Amino acid sequence: MSRGNVGRSFKRVLVGLLWVAAMGVALLVAAVGWIGWKGRVARQRAEQLCAAFPAGADAEPFARRAEELGLRTMPTMPSNDNPRGDVSVQTAYDAVMLARWFCTVEVASGKVLTVKVAFLD
Repeated sequence: MSRGNVGRSFKRVLVGLLWVAAMGVALLVAAVGWIGWKGRVARQRAEQLCAAFPAGADAEPFARRAEELGLRTMPTMPSNDNPRGDVSVQTAYDAVMLARWFCTVEVASGKVLTVKVAFLD
């Protein structure tokens, strides 16, 4: 093998390695961008749901509206702060990997008492 062929082979390998590295960086940037975008969408959905149910509003359509926005719902449960059991908590959330955005409403007699947007990572 002549010296010129070795140089060309080295250049081909170097170009191939640079191409693979560039594709890896592009994939990493795309993945980080997608995660950031999904996180913003999850936050917007949770905030939009909570904004639709201010204190005093009818809580009946909460689960239906959450599903329309693409949020997952948790089963309704009694509030820990109320031993009589007449106040329940309804929660809807969206998640990206381990980051989760929640919309939680406390309900009594079919009416919203409190509304809270929360983030858990």
